[in-house]
Amino acid sequence: MLSIIQAILSFFISVSFSLIIYIVIFQFLLEVVGTGHHHPIRQYLLRYTQPLLDPIHRIIPNYREVDFALLAVLFLLENLKLILLFTLAWQVPNLLLMMLWSIFLIFNSFLDFFFFAILFRVLISWILPIYSNHPSTQIIYILTEPLLKPIRKRLPVRKGFDWTPIIVMIGLKVISMITTYSLVLLGAPRMIL
Repeated sequence: MLSIIQAILSFFISVSFSLIIYIVIFQFLLEVVGTGHHHPIRQYLLRYTQPLLDPIHRIIPNYREVDFALLAVLFLLENLKLILLFTLAWQVPNLLLMMLWSIFLIFNSFLDFFFFAILFRVLISWILPIYSNHPSTQIIYILTEPLLKPIRKRLPVRKGFDWTPIIVMIGLKVISMITTYSLVLLGAPRMIL
């Protein structure tokens, strides 16, 4: 009975923290691509992330338009998630190793974010092309175009079908698999993968 409860709590912790991490990644990427503060989605994200970031901005300032406080928040959230998962499993992790694992897991979260952003872009273009001017669709295009554009230059559209998103998504998943394998080699337990 206890293992079922542990599994449910572990799932809840992982999903909750992953959603928060994806929101922070989204906020970070919006700043990196230079989305204006007046964009409605950026305003929405700022409303919820700003109270968390204000104390950290006092310690970690921005550098060349990159908000390193957001990266620090990502690192803290990932480590907090790992601590909770290990505590739930009644295990004591090596803290230095756990910090290294968290860097790999954050990188994997970025890869997953881009994978799903490209998937969303493809689905919107196929199913609801009428929403191509919607603010959320514009943001997705701004975020994913730097990944798609170099491949699109080398692989032109054939008979009206753009293979670029599929190739980039496969590439992202391969890199994600390599990252996960690296975590296994570093001794990461299965519960955090």
